[in-house]
Amino acid sequence: MSVEEEAMLVRPFKLIALLCAFIALALDVAALLSPAWVTSERDSLSLWKACRQPPEDSQCTSTLQTAIYT
Repeated sequence: MSVEEEAMLVRPFKLIALLCAFIALALDVAALLSPAWVTSERDSLSLWKACRQPPEDSQCTSTLQTAIYT
């Protein structure tokens, strides 16, 4: 087997790996930007905010707060 034949066999695997890496990165970004990871009738929770929907109006709070323990 010559060097050219070996290079031709390896190349499709590199292209498939690059395509899979791009798809994984796109799905990671979509998951991080998603507004609601967990939803129910009254609540929704994401990485960035938690919302509770009482009958009148929606109330959202940031989940980026840190807890300070003393």
